[in-house]
Amino acid sequence: MKDNFSWVLTPRDRILSAISEDSINWKRERGVRIGVGGNHKIDMAYYQFVHRPEPLDGLWEMFYQAGISHNGLWKNAIYSAQSKNGLDWIKNDQAILSNGSSELNHSQTRAPFLVDFGSYWRMYFSAKGADGIFRILSAVSVDRINWEIEEGVRISPEQISTELSPASGVSDTAIVELPSGEYRMYFTVYRQTEWFQEICSALSHDGIVWHMEAGVRIKMGGEGFRTIANNPSVIKTWDGYRMYFRGGNLLPIWNNIFTAFSNDGINWTIEGSALIFLRWHRYERHAVAFPYVLPIEDNKYRMYYTGYWGHLVDRPIIKHYEKLGKQQGISI
Repeated sequence: MKDNFSWVLTPRDRILSAISEDSINWKRERGVRIGVGGNHKIDMAYYQFVHRPEPLDGLWEMFYQAGISHNGLWKNAIYSAQSKNGLDWIKNDQAILSNGSSELNHSQTRAPFLVDFGSYWRMYFSAKGADGIFRILSAVSVDRINWEIEEGVRISPEQISTELSPASGVSDTAIVELPSGEYRMYFTVYRQTEWFQEICSALSHDGIVWHMEAGVRIKMGGEGFRTIANNPSVIKTWDGYRMYFRGGNLLPIWNNIFTAFSNDGINWTIEGSALIFLRWHRYERHAVAFPYVLPIEDNKYRMYYTGYWGHLVDRPIIKHYEKLGKQQGISI
């Protein structure tokens, strides 16, 4: 009986997908890309990164965070999966990066993003340190299976401008290579607490040392994202850049996916919503978030995103988050 009750109340987040011909209008694809359960008993799957590296001869590869509830505590790790068509995925049973390896990577290892540096790969990821602060770290690999965490911190909250309020953490990277050969990283900034988030950016010549860019790329406060703008995903277009991000008035429920456009990657104009959660949808009754977009064949685009919960008995959890939000001064 206890297990059945736990199944009802434990969040179940699944990775879903949608397709687009213009990167603006999206149509949901049937089924679930990464589901719950399985050999490593996933309760949540999110923060996905997807690519088709040349060594895999056309196969798709996904890296994602799996959250597993165990004895009332959450264990988080980064896993990988492969697919022949981008829809049906075979999950690898072994985690490729787990928390607990250091004081910086103490818990909640998540948000992988890979960059190919030619002779090796670098994975940027976020983790909570033993001091409770989220930072952006990195690891390197030759085969994308065995990863060695690099020393130091790539982005820390101390580096962030305090023009609005102090930053208490950073997470969720999206990186684009610029025509100059530099890299621009978009990432989430926690303003004082995790309940208030925005998207900032930094530049790097080598992928190791990052220099903050002035200002905020996507500010919270807009319609539909009064308190939350996070989870950036950026693609290049013929005339600039398009960003997809999660926006909400209360974390983590009733959140949607929005788009913004920029000619220069610095100044962004909100375009509107790309995907609105569907209250009647089996897998996204409470929110959609964590977009990752990439171009695919036939001039189309695919968005991988996470659908929240899917519970029918959901009032206790909703009231819980509404109460927490009100404690932060957030009006529901």
